[in-house]
Amino acid sequence: MFQQPETIFDMQRYDRNDPDPAVRLRIRVERTIVRCALRNLVATGYAVAFRRELDLELPTRDPERAMESIMQSERDVLLVYHADAAESESAVDAVVGQVVFAYGEDGWNVMREFSPNLADTLKRVELYATAMRSWF
Repeated sequence: MFQQPETIFDMQRYDRNDPDPAVRLRIRVERTIVRCALRNLVATGYAVAFRRELDLELPTRDPERAMESIMQSERDVLLVYHADAAESESAVDAVVGQVVFAYGEDGWNVMREFSPNLADTLKRVELYATAMRSWF
């Protein structure tokens, strides 16, 4: 089931202080695509957590909770787990794939790569992101 955001401006936080409107738009687009991917993964039955260098967040089935920690660096790696791994500290064995997000380029291409077994779940997110390419 494809979980499309209501609008491209379906963001709660972004850098509103950047003087360049193109940068603000790019950040909005990146956040929208990441949120869309998170919602689709969770709707399909997965739990998700971002990996931060040596730190690993607990897997969650709440896309908004996962959104709180994005864009703290130029690149985020999202680990995707079986649904029963949510909130489990011993979830390492439940990882089924990963999605790599890289920020700061064109916005629409924020979702750089993902595990092949997640292709069906993320196909519509890819199409949605590609449709945004015309904005840039």
